[in-house]
Amino acid sequence: MVSATNRDLRELVTKGQFREELFYRVNVIAIPLPPLRDRKGDVTLLAHTFLRKYGQARERPLRDIDPEALRLLEAYPWPGNVRELQNVIERACALSDGESIAIRDLPEHLRSQQAGPGASPSVPATDLPLKEAKARWLHAVEATYLTELLKRHDGNVSQAARAAGIDRKTFHRLINKYGIR
Repeated sequence: MVSATNRDLRELVTKGQFREELFYRVNVIAIPLPPLRDRKGDVTLLAHTFLRKYGQARERPLRDIDPEALRLLEAYPWPGNVRELQNVIERACALSDGESIAIRDLPEHLRSQQAGPGASPSVPATDLPLKEAKARWLHAVEATYLTELLKRHDGNVSQAARAAGIDRKTFHRLINKYGIR
């Protein structure tokens, strides 16, 4: 059996919020894996893997992902991790009418990233609970803001942090959180 969590189960056992007996059943071999946002190189590999899986189930199989669509996938912070990426690619395969996944096949919250600096982010999909929609919107806004700020200051973190009105340490924490290089 394989299981995954984004919580520290050992800590939850200590706090009495997770059954100790169950912890020892599921924790035979632990493989710590950073979230997808910290493994940007994996987004392209996983996206193509899911494309092969879901793109073949069509009358005209999908062969590729357009470079601009791939750029959006790589820039997104993936709060839902690999499962969210898988769902996005499966959806895009179902909606695509071409031979490759294009930007128009991606969900609105990813497409809104391409608006560029100064643009107001679009309202997230209303098919999500408010908390999740808000988190996705905030992730997209913060990631875009930090990226543009770094570009404007030629990658100088100290200057970008000063312009943002936060200290350098906090700025570093945020760019690491979103996998911004």
